[in-house]
Amino acid sequence: MDLLERIVRAAELPVRYTEGFNPHIRLSMGPALPVGHEGEAEIFDVDCTAPVRRQHLERANSLLPEGMEITDARPLLVGAPSLGKLVAAARYRIGPVDDRRVLLDHPEGINDEIRSGIRRWQLREDGSLVVELNARQGDGPMISVKRLLLALGLEEDRIARIPVTREGLVLEARKKKNRGAVGGSPKAAVS
Repeated sequence: MDLLERIVRAAELPVRYTEGFNPHIRLSMGPALPVGHEGEAEIFDVDCTAPVRRQHLERANSLLPEGMEITDARPLLVGAPSLGKLVAAARYRIGPVDDRRVLLDHPEGINDEIRSGIRRWQLREDGSLVVELNARQGDGPMISVKRLLLALGLEEDRIARIPVTREGLVLEARKKKNRGAVGGSPKAAVS
């Protein structure tokens, strides 16, 4: 997060700062990556005082370390839910594993509690498994990749050696209860 704040400042993005003795950028990250997992499409949102333009992104990307890139910026409506409330699921690529029989073609062999936390399941030709796991409380159980792999019968030491990449996050707005209008500032969701 410190890196992003430094880049946002150096690229002169039109960001809003908190008020007080030690102002800082109003920036929030998407859900943290579990330890040992890679991320391919992480997102954050930042309060802005004006729209983020293509030249802002180009300037920011020129300052980022190799392998990192800001690919998109989209305006969010004033009063839009926070990023944390929008993340409904996370899509992971697991493996490939050396013994393909470990990863099932379908999740039916897994206990009901864990299976109900799985939104999508696809075994690929290369032996990797792509799963979409619930990431929001109240939408069913939140299942970690580790817990899923344990349910498939893998031992913990073997799980630590299996490559896991979070390919993306699924954003969905919850159905709102009837509330009054909300004021606020422009925001940009950035990935």
